[in-house]
Amino acid sequence: MPDAELRGILVARGLRPTRQRIILIGLLLQNDAQPATIKAVIKRAQDNGRRISRSTVRNGLRDFEQFGLTDSRSVQGVRETHFALNPPLGGNRSG
Repeated sequence: MPDAELRGILVARGLRPTRQRIILIGLLLQNDAQPATIKAVIKRAQDNGRRISRSTVRNGLRDFEQFGLTDSRSVQGVRETHFALNPPLGGNRSG
């Protein structure tokens, strides 16, 4: 998705479209917007030649959750929290 569209998503939710937030929302939209852990998001960034710190990812995901872009989920038996995009960005999340 082009950066202009990613900026539009952030602005529509009331978030300032910083470079790091644009990268982060783009990473979350990869892989059919499947729920991801902080580690998985960092790995996606590295796989795409981008550098993003763990604290930036954690803070960005917290901001996204506060503004209704994501939800966090605890998965039984897994220590890490998974973050999923809310519809319409994340598609159908029933189940």
